[in-house]
Amino acid sequence: MLLVLLVLSCVVNVFGQEMSVPYSSNFINYLGRFLPSPDSTYFSFSWTHSTISINATNITTISATLSGGKSSSRFLVVLDGEPQEPFVVGPEVDTYPLTPKGLSRDAFHTISLIKISEDQTQHKSKGASRFYSFVLSPGSKILPWLDERPSLHFIGDSDTAGWCSDGSPSTSDDFTTTQNSHTAWSSQLSESLNASLSQVTAVSGLGVLDSPIQPYLDNVLTYDSSTPYDWTTSPPSSVIILLGPNDDSSKSSKFKNAYRNLLDILVDRYSYMPNPPNIISVCGGSINGLDPCQLIESVTSDFNSKRSDRFKAYYTSIKTSTWKEINKLKNGYVGCDEHYNSKGHEALMSDILDDVVRFVYS
Repeated sequence: MLLVLLVLSCVVNVFGQEMSVPYSSNFINYLGRFLPSPDSTYFSFSWTHSTISINATNITTISATLSGGKSSSRFLVVLDGEPQEPFVVGPEVDTYPLTPKGLSRDAFHTISLIKISEDQTQHKSKGASRFYSFVLSPGSKILPWLDERPSLHFIGDSDTAGWCSDGSPSTSDDFTTTQNSHTAWSSQLSESLNASLSQVTAVSGLGVLDSPIQPYLDNVLTYDSSTPYDWTTSPPSSVIILLGPNDDSSKSSKFKNAYRNLLDILVDRYSYMPNPPNIISVCGGSINGLDPCQLIESVTSDFNSKRSDRFKAYYTSIKTSTWKEINKLKNGYVGCDEHYNSKGHEALMSDILDDVVRFVYS
């Protein structure tokens, strides 16, 4: 992990007193979309894989004050890249102990709190989670950090959101036990690229045509159109898309127009960037994931034709043989609802990795 630590600037807590680090602290790093509350006491957030991180040393315990929205949310703590056991955060504000295994007073640590499930309430801001503060043990030191890695914005459906990734063909699809965006192909790809997963805008069941994701992309909170997102706040180096399996791609002309509409939206939103992000389309979703591949490849080619605005689109796909192998229920690659489990996501990621490396670093 390439982190430039500003070690000359730190906050040292007085021994004997716990350190409360409020949501507004510059020592907290946020990846995703966050909305400050009207009374300036917390951030609201609802997109899956929203991430809240802090760097600390001389620390023995850590907790977080937060709530999980009306339908609760599933969270995960990651210590220095090592995921801990997921846990559920209920709708009421509470303080949750986060102390991960391996926390050492003598070591420098990066501790990340990740929302690994979607907003299941799906009604305005009612399903949004809230983050108020971290609470660290007495004597802790916190340090700011600057992440210089490439940043990635993922747009997708249930596969990118990690739906059923922790499940199996014999389990239910209860999101509090089976959804995990951290084991999805997108998160695994970011780690393999040594890149920052700056945001994930993914909604299960959506596509570009029949149930389009486009209307949601301008929202800070997934289902609340009164929370407009400022696209200049987190400019990515690449945008990576996996969409299409939830659409009827037999309507080839309509599907291509809808997919092109998504690409044009990204051009409009990121047009302020002198060096705009590469737009990378991935084909390889679960169940019927190969259906739209040829159409998406065609749209990519058309998009690049006669451009002069520095935007460029790329296309890659899982191998057909790999896709057939990992979509068989008895081969160990499938979670619940016939979606990929972590092993299936890894197979997809591995197939496209070399192409994406070339595209991201081109």
